[in-house]
Amino acid sequence: MKKPTIEFNISKDYEGIFDKPEPARNNTPEWWKRQSRYQRESVHTYNAKGEVSHTIKRCMPVMDAMITGYVIKLPSDLVVQQVHGEPVFVWGFTEWGLISPHNPEQVTEYPKDDRWHPQPLKFINPWAIRTPKGYSCLFTAPMHGDKLPFHILDGIVDTDVFNVPVNFPFFIEDKFEGTIPAG
Repeated sequence: MKKPTIEFNISKDYEGIFDKPEPARNNTPEWWKRQSRYQRESVHTYNAKGEVSHTIKRCMPVMDAMITGYVIKLPSDLVVQQVHGEPVFVWGFTEWGLISPHNPEQVTEYPKDDRWHPQPLKFINPWAIRTPKGYSCLFTAPMHGDKLPFHILDGIVDTDVFNVPVNFPFFIEDKFEGTIPAG
């Protein structure tokens, strides 16, 4: 049986700006790399069988969530500034606008708290993703990743039939100013 493949195709307009999506297993967060596999010896480090207790690093469901899929990285640092209470985005290059507003009426009942700016936005994704018949893609922020100042609205797309670039709706932290590093 032929192994299913996933294809990433990019418009010539974006070639040389975006790195090809990478397997998530090559992009585990720093906290995961630092985490030991076993708890340090103490009174609380043994389970009921007297075995040394493991940490989250030995938890297969957590690891599988982090290493499954692909990561589409930001092509440059993204500086977020506030102008009259509205976020303004400055990229490391000027020729591309890679964030656009999203219609707020589409998410009037979406559950979010005051942490997030009310204007939904979209990251523009240059990659058209094609999967074999019967396969779809889950679009989400990296699971168990480092804390981000934005929240992606997760979604599943039938990339076996809809293989054009899928943009990523998100909310940014209200009043956030700072740099989101490339990658």
